[in-house]
Amino acid sequence: MDQEGKYVVAAEVDTQYKGCVVAPEDAMIMATHTVVFGPDTKENCENWKRQNCI
Repeated sequence: MDQEGKYVVAAEVDTQYKGCVVAPEDAMIMATHTVVFGPDTKENCENWKRQNCI
């Protein structure tokens, strides 16, 4: 069961939400990506990614 505020959406740096990934809030994210949404539930992050990412 997802806990509230435990996930983020990260996208490639200097892009308009390209190459998005949903990851746990405390996960190490590659330097090529930056957090663009969250923290939120995994479901909300997946919905945001589907609506905003390329």
